[in-house]
Amino acid sequence: MKVVVLHGLGQTAANYEQFTKNLREKGIESLAIDLSLKGPFDQVVAEVKKTLGALEEPYLLFGLSLGGVISLSLANDLSFCEGLILSGSQYNLKKSVLFKIQIQLMSLLPQSFYEKRGVEKADILNLQKSMKQLDLTDKARRITLPTLIICGSNDRPNLKPAYELEKLIKNSKFLLIEDGGHELNEEKPEKLANSIEEFLKELKA
Repeated sequence: MKVVVLHGLGQTAANYEQFTKNLREKGIESLAIDLSLKGPFDQVVAEVKKTLGALEEPYLLFGLSLGGVISLSLANDLSFCEGLILSGSQYNLKKSVLFKIQIQLMSLLPQSFYEKRGVEKADILNLQKSMKQLDLTDKARRITLPTLIICGSNDRPNLKPAYELEKLIKNSKFLLIEDGGHELNEEKPEKLANSIEEFLKELKA
């Protein structure tokens, strides 16, 4: 079964090359999608939904950080999605003080920081601001897809939301990756690929 990858904020599909290579070595096909970050959150989600709607074979949807938030938003509306993998993902930004602090810090970074990542500073800040009132609690409660929730042990801002998501999503399990941070695709690509391989085996069992 194919694994479709949605990247995090400040990343592109290129940041997942080692991770997708590890998946290929395990015989797992993958598709990393470059997200368009222009426009508010609802528009970004709508564009991803359109892309995923063109897929006509079963797949697992893997989302890291922003990609995980998008995955949560779409989980109940995807025809061929057989399961979710959420890594370092928030679900209730409305109550997150850390997210509001992140927006303030991002606004202080120079344009060159964003240029190196191939994005526009204004686009990122506008996207973040459009997510300030986002609360996906009810959507998470309605998810019935098998779900693997992953978090690195050093990704402290996202540990509590990860544990909470496990309780909200009925058919879910939590996996802690020791010594991993937020960008597990680059920090622990092999361990991340191993966890997805195991999840696939469980789905097929």
